[in-house]
Amino acid sequence: MSVSAPPAAISELRDRIARLEGGNARARTVLPFGVAAIDRVLPGGGLAFGGLHEVAGGGNGSVDGAAAALFAAGIAAR
Repeated sequence: MSVSAPPAAISELRDRIARLEGGNARARTVLPFGVAAIDRVLPGGGLAFGGLHEVAGGGNGSVDGAAAALFAAGIAAR
């Protein structure tokens, strides 16, 4: 035999949890990439302003490092 909670009780618990989890949360502005496939998987849809972000090249070659630096410069210029 299963026991189910009334919908109002579940709703109230969800509201209380949401308030506890986000009590001090404030809306963050983000810098979207403008590429839907990337923005869709980033929290908030882009890079958070005021956050620290690491950009690294994918390999050991200077081309990878240069590409990463160019990418970071492009983002910083926006």
